Parts: sequence; structure tokens; C-alpha cells
Amino acid sequence: MESEQSSESKDKSRILAAKSDSEQYSPGISSKDSEPNSETNIDSSPTSSKLLWRIFWKESKYELFVIYTINILVSLNYYILITLIPIYFTKENATDSEVGIIFGAVGILIGIFAIILGPFINSIGCKRALIISTAFSLIGFTLLWFTRNIVINLLGVGLFLTIGLSMSWPVVELGSKIYTKPIVWNLSNSIIMIGNFFSGIIAGTSIDYIWSNYNEDIAYQLIYGTAVMSSFFALIASILIRTSAKSAEYNESEEILITKNMLKTRKFWRFVVLILLLIFMRSGCFGHLDATFPKYLLRRVGQKVHFGAYLALHSTTMLIGTIIFTPISYICSSYLLIAFGGLLGSFAPFFLVIGSNTWNCVLFVIIISLGESLWSPRLLDYTLKIASPGEEGTYLALCNCPFYFCMILTGSLSGTLLETFCPENNTSQCNDIWFVIGAFGIFIPIILLIFRFSLEQPESMPSQCTLENDNVNILQIQRSEESKTVSPEKIENSK
Repeated sequence: MESEQSSESKDKSRILAAKSDSEQYSPGISSKDSEPNSETNIDSSPTSSKLLWRIFWKESKYELFVIYTINILVSLNYYILITLIPIYFTKENATDSEVGIIFGAVGILIGIFAIILGPFINSIGCKRALIISTAFSLIGFTLLWFTRNIVINLLGVGLFLTIGLSMSWPVVELGSKIYTKPIVWNLSNSIIMIGNFFSGIIAGTSIDYIWSNYNEDIAYQLIYGTAVMSSFFALIASILIRTSAKSAEYNESEEILITKNMLKTRKFWRFVVLILLLIFMRSGCFGHLDATFPKYLLRRVGQKVHFGAYLALHSTTMLIGTIIFTPISYICSSYLLIAFGGLLGSFAPFFLVIGSNTWNCVLFVIIISLGESLWSPRLLDYTLKIASPGEEGTYLALCNCPFYFCMILTGSLSGTLLETFCPENNTSQCNDIWFVIGAFGIFIPIILLIFRFSLEQPESMPSQCTLENDNVNILQIQRSEESKTVSPEKIENSK
């Protein structure tokens, strides 16, 4: 009995020591007693962006860029899947409501698997987790590409692809934290998002070209064949990662203790409430770009509609928006940017209430994309800043839940709205769909702003990180940058 107590005491001491060490530089944990130190803190304002880029290129590991590549390939698969699910199963004689249920079931399965497998990711490390996730995605898309049997296709989507996607993004995001320095986490997270949007551009233009130039049967084969190749290359890239990094070295008993302690904290449950609100925000507005907009276009415009071009426009706008808005993340809190991004995107559906011409559709896509490019990367920043060592897998799984669990609400609402306002035989009231979506979507961002001080967590911005234990001499890099712009006479005088 004494030995068990002694062992548990050692486990607790080890965890507390690890957390104490990480508090000195990790943006996830703020110390009340620490004060900003002018000798060790870096100015991370937009004026220091050149310094941040230099630190990023100099200190980021090889594995980080492999993970960026895997992220592009995995995101391509995701865009292909969510774009074709509503159209593919409708062609298989499923009703709008049934397609909505399938669309939602995919999202909720991804979310459930992500939460269940979150602690598992921390245990096995990035490399093994990526190999497992990409292998499952490869099997799932191979089943879709190989046969049109509805049962086998549902198995491929509902089991293999949901498990593969549920692991892929949390591992990619965890790798972004492990393989680079805390001072450039915001920058690295934005690069991940840019990779996602770049994949959307590739997926949108490819789907649009294939859909416009081939009949449906050949189009499905070509598109799913592209996803098979993408999954295969992602698997090869996962194998090429040289180390299986973990966020921290914990044994099984320590992981259980960390999870128990995490569930007791107010911080964790405030984060859960925020995620629930974001699930409703995305399902009420942003998710309809994938679930409702393609079928709306098909019924209003016809079979030759270029919905892939709108997907490419969405991803291009998101990419540009992320680049523009990233410097703001060093000035404003992540929570505030999440709320304002949601508010901006919620105005987009009202353009389609006015009419369904090309310009209204373009404005809808641009505004909703700008809103998402403002809040989506900042949710990842926010998560990494508040997650303590050993908790990253669970927090990152929850961070992705708005993109997964929203699909069940979005799918159900989409099916109901399409059957009510936009059935195939009567499209005169289709625009009313977007009034309902806009009215629902604007509600959640207002709630986030009203209850900001109850929900927002204290976050340690990279500009407040004490880096004295970091193995990169940031001050030396900063001073070398300054010396390039200072004249030799001033340097001599300062000496």
C-alpha cells in the first residue's frame, strides 16, 4: 500500500515538474508570479514579422514541413468527401432528409472518434498516429473508388474515413506545436490553415473540371481515384517522418492522472461550453456552404453549374484572409477574433435572400469565407495556448468538434429546408432558405460577445513568453536583425 502511494506521489511530482518547466515558455500556461522581462521577451507585433519568419525558418524541424505536406493531402481528401456526399447519395435515390442524416452521421462519427482517440494520440506519437490515420483513409477511398455498392460505400465512409479523418487533423495540429518554437505557433497554425485552403482550391478546380467534361460515372471514378492517390502519398510521407515525437513522455498511470485532473478544472469545462457554442455557430451558418449550397445551385441553376468553382473561390478567399488576418492575432485576443469572425460570416446568407444570380453567389462565398478565415485559425491558436502538457490530444480533438459535430445539425437542417422551400419540382421559394440560415447564424456570435468575460480563458500570447530555457537564442537573432539596419557609427558609439 505504501509503495502504491509512493508511486502515485512520484507520478504527481513528475507531472508537476514537467508543467513547471513548460510554464516558462509555453503559451498554454500562464504564471501569475512571472512578470514580462525585457531581456527575454520578444516583440511579436506585426512590425517584428521579419524576425518571426527568420526564427521559423531557422528553428523549425524537418518533420514540420512533412506534416504541412500531409495536411495538404488530408485536407484534399476531406474537401472531396464533403463535397460529393450530398450529390453522390442523392444519385443513389436517397431523399434530402436521408442525405442530411448521412452527412450528419459522418460528422458525428468523426467527432466521437476524435474525442475517444485524443488521449491515444498523446501515447503513440505523431508518426504512428499519422500512419494509422492515412492508412484508414486509403482503405476508405479505395472502397468508394472500387465499387458503387451502397453498403460497401457506407462502410468505407462510416468506418474507415471517419476514423482516418478524426485522427489526421489533431495529429497535424499537435505536430505544429511540437516541431516548432512557441514564439511562432500563431504563424505555424496559419500555415496549416493556408494548406487547408490551398487543398480546397485544388479540390474545387479539379471537381469543377471533371464534372463539366465527363459523365457522372466516370467523374466519380476520377475524383475518388484522386483521393486514393492523395491518401497513398500521405501514407508514404508519414513513414518518412524520422521521429515519433510525443507532446510529453508520460506513462499510462500519469496519463490517467492528467485526464482526471483535467476533467476537474473549470478551464476545461469553459472550453467545452465554447466548443458547443461554436458547433451551433458553424451548423447554423458556415456548414451550409458544404451541405446546402451545392444542391441549392443544382436546383436553381441546373446540372451544369460550376459548384467546384465556388469551392475554389471559397478556399482562395480563406487563404488570402488568413494571410491578412494573421498579424491581427498578435494584437487582439483569439477569443475576440473568433466572435467577430463568426459575426462577419453570419451576414453572408442575406446576399442569397436578395437573389441567386452569379454576383450574389460570389458575395455570399467571399463574405462567409472571410469570416471563417478570421475565426477558424484563431480557434487553433486559442486551443494550443490554454492546453497544459499532456492534455493537447484531448483539447485538439475538442477543437475540431465544431467542424465535425456541426455536420449532424447542418445535415438535418439542410434536408428539412430543402424539402420545405426548395423541392426539385418547385424552386420558387429557394431563397427563403438563406433567411432562416442567416437569422440563426447571427445569434451565436452575439452570445459569444455578451458572455465573453465568463467564457474567455486567460491566454499567454507569444509576446509574453519567457524564453530563458528555450534552446534558441532569440535575443541574438533579434539583435542581428537590428544590426543590419544600424549604421557602423552608431554601433561603435553604443559600444
